Amino acid sequence: MSAPSGCTLSGIVYAAGNVVYPNALVRVRISPGLAASAGDGFHVSFTQSTYTADDGTWSLVVPQGEDFRIEIPAAGVDAIGTVPSTST
Repeated sequence: MSAPSGCTLSGIVYAAGNVVYPNALVRVRISPGLAASAGDGFHVSFTQSTYTADDGTWSLVVPQGEDFRIEIPAAGVDAIGTVPSTST
């Protein structure tokens, strides 16, 4: 059984006036109930979170090809997307 390849999601969180937002929560949840597979393995639902650095930057590594929900409450972000299945 092999683990899925990872993809790094990253960004910068800005407050009003294009000022970076330090210490903002960033949460990524892999969609529950997904039936994606990698080789003979399988993915399970999980949540990862981090806080932005002093310069507003953040990054998280998630499995390629999975659907996810990203939440950044300080910026009003609550969106769904798909992690690319290959490097971009």
